[in-house]
Amino acid sequence: MIPGVSTSTRPAPAPAASRAPARWREVEQRHLVVGSAVVLVLVQTGWRAWASAGAWWYADDFILLEDARRSGLSLAALVQPHDSQLMPLGRLLAWSAGRAGDLAWWPGALQLVGLQLAAGLAAVWMLVRLAGPRPAILAPLAFYLVSPLTLTAYLWWAAALNQLPLHLAFFLAVGCHVTYLRTGRQRWALLAALAVTLGMTAYVKAALVLPVLLVLSLGPFASGGIPARLRTVAGQWRAWAVYGVLGASYAAAYTRWVPSPVAEGAPTDWSGLVRAMVGESLGSVSLGGPWRWSTENPPLLQVDVPGPVAVLSWVVIVAALGAALVVLRRRGVRTAPVSAALLVVGWVGGALVLVGLGRAPQLGAFVGYELRYLADSAMVVTLALALWCLPVAGADAATAATAAPGSRPVAAPARTRAGLPAALRPVAAVAALVLLAGAAWSSSTYAAAWHRPYATRAFVERAAQAADERPRTVADVPVPASVMAGTAFPDNLPSRLLGSLPRVRAVAAGTDLETLDAGGTPVRAAVVAGAESPAGPQDGCGYRVGAEAVTVPVEGDAEFFWWATVSYLASADTTLTLGLGEREERVEVLAGLHTLFLRGEGGWGPVRLQGSDEAVVCVDSVRVGDLVPAGVPR
Repeated sequence: MIPGVSTSTRPAPAPAASRAPARWREVEQRHLVVGSAVVLVLVQTGWRAWASAGAWWYADDFILLEDARRSGLSLAALVQPHDSQLMPLGRLLAWSAGRAGDLAWWPGALQLVGLQLAAGLAAVWMLVRLAGPRPAILAPLAFYLVSPLTLTAYLWWAAALNQLPLHLAFFLAVGCHVTYLRTGRQRWALLAALAVTLGMTAYVKAALVLPVLLVLSLGPFASGGIPARLRTVAGQWRAWAVYGVLGASYAAAYTRWVPSPVAEGAPTDWSGLVRAMVGESLGSVSLGGPWRWSTENPPLLQVDVPGPVAVLSWVVIVAALGAALVVLRRRGVRTAPVSAALLVVGWVGGALVLVGLGRAPQLGAFVGYELRYLADSAMVVTLALALWCLPVAGADAATAATAAPGSRPVAAPARTRAGLPAALRPVAAVAALVLLAGAAWSSSTYAAAWHRPYATRAFVERAAQAADERPRTVADVPVPASVMAGTAFPDNLPSRLLGSLPRVRAVAAGTDLETLDAGGTPVRAAVVAGAESPAGPQDGCGYRVGAEAVTVPVEGDAEFFWWATVSYLASADTTLTLGLGEREERVEVLAGLHTLFLRGEGGWGPVRLQGSDEAVVCVDSVRVGDLVPAGVPR
């Protein structure tokens, strides 16, 4: 040994004075990156608040609100499926929103903003846990925040009750699972399971988060061949036992309580569905599109992209991803492109199958142009972009941490120099600006459709305004299909659609009823007769009804579902016994000249009337047929 000369091969530790500035720079970068990410989330939240403030209820929103109003808050009501969805969290939020009454929109808008803010912050947390607080995480975060993919399932409140909790649960589950893989601490696996459970209370597709966690365990956080990777997962058996019990329990509950989502109808045009859903919709919207929407069914606009533009979109996507991978590999950055591709292909493929079995048989392949069926792909693409472009922690260390109890924690990824070469930065900046401008245009034009008085909104608001003038009693007949689809019966009846408006009463029987015209305005109701009584035997009175029963012959045919009217003149208020076929009703009669309305089905004749000696009731005519606004020609 030579005095004063060290034989160790380790470099001498840096002086404390030189280490301190490096630590401060690291802390400053962390604060700057996280702060910038939070600012982006807040900006997006502000824009979404504007978009949701001008929107309103639509279709299934009314069904959920009315179910909550009628059923109240109970366990049975919370686990009642809606449209093949087991969504107790959504039922709870619907009950909460409906407490304001009168179809007030502000509670629903606040829920949208709050859930979107939570999902955005969770995305920031996930990206930091996955790749560290490096500036590059802002790129996948920006994609999630600006993509029109998420907007289409945001403004429709009923869809957002499924989607937004799923996004929140996804980001939390991935972040917790990644932390578990790095530390080996079981509590993080339990927290991941709780996050998935949260998603399962809102949307069945939350069950697909568990395969995502498996891809992470087998991909970027494992090494070697397939047997070695399987051994890595086997070392995580405690976590996977929890995940397995959760998945099996949910599958058992779903199959027990929820009808099969597989729909009957025409055979699915799978090639057309793939072209619409993946080839044209997903490709264009991934680059900030679709830039143009079809306005045939407002406010649910659909992708309307020319075929060549869709093909060009995919060419640009593949070229950009390939170039990014080449640049990163040349700079020595370890990423996980295979895992990223598996996640996107698997998730989008699952969405395609679900739509092909559930919606396409009834609506056709063009349903693939409706982006809300791809909305949850945005969160998966966000994760995939991070795995494709950002360095992930070393596999060996992560494997050791989860395979052996008491292993040392594994640090987040090192600060690899993963930035773009200087020559490519202007190109990337221009591309980012183009994508942002396209996304802003696509999103704003979509939101504008929700801000305009679309058919459902105009109909309900006009009925509510008329009820503000005076209480309205209207016939409970289906509303126009443009307001609520006929397949939604009985939810397309005013008694359910307008159930939250106390000054509008929809009835199946009453006197001098009104009906809502095609625009929602209450007008005098009438029956277009398929069957009608002949003139009565008494001059000036027609059919005189007193204590003795009178039979009124009605000649003609009517549909199975019918409305009957009895036009009469009564000397005083009284009651009548009204018989139609095998049906018998006790009805109130008002003094003066009035028309009694009654809804029924099946047999209806002959008509029997019986009153009392207290009043004289002269029946002018009895009609059976379809109820329409007065003035509709026979």
